[in-house]
Amino acid sequence: MNGIVETLQLENTGMLQTFNQRPNVQFFEVTQVHSNIILTISESSTAAEFKLHKADGMAILFDHFHRALPCLAVKTADCLGVLAIGKVGIVLLHAGWRGLQSQILTQPLIHSIQPYRFHLTAHIQAQNYEVGAEFNDYFSHPNSLKCQDKKYFFSQKEEAHQQILNNWPKAQITSSQLNTFQDERLHSYRRQRATGSNYHLFTPQHVRN
Repeated sequence: MNGIVETLQLENTGMLQTFNQRPNVQFFEVTQVHSNIILTISESSTAAEFKLHKADGMAILFDHFHRALPCLAVKTADCLGVLAIGKVGIVLLHAGWRGLQSQILTQPLIHSIQPYRFHLTAHIQAQNYEVGAEFNDYFSHPNSLKCQDKKYFFSQKEEAHQQILNNWPKAQITSSQLNTFQDERLHSYRRQRATGSNYHLFTPQHVRN
């Protein structure tokens, strides 16, 4: 494992890259705790102090910055990373099943950026993500949870799609086709039972006046 696995160029917005090791650039991150908490990065924020905060999402509001926008990243090992692009800002999230259950994708801060596009990063796909029957109590949409041979399989992608479209019916949604469980370039908790992480780094275009 030695670097960039996937790159997505976003017209007029920036670049989202998936790494299988920590990127060698400065970026903002938080201490992820499988919550629905999203924090706003201000022009006075520093990467070192921001990392001390427990949260699972970071927002940049364009009007709050008069200098180059910072890079930001979330870590995953099977969970989704989600980038929301809006008219007035961007949000980068770590969204596993706990985050999806607690509606991290529909928090007020995401509404505030007026999102029109979402991108879902590499994650474990449903055919490899067996879960318990209790997920019937957590998620109600039929496409999110399938039962096969008395086994339950959860689709983070389908659940994310439904939550997004229920709130923003006209939003564009794209998704990585990479499966962390099957792609050995990527870390997977289910496959490895290891502590390694994939980093999803958003590098914005740096001119904001």
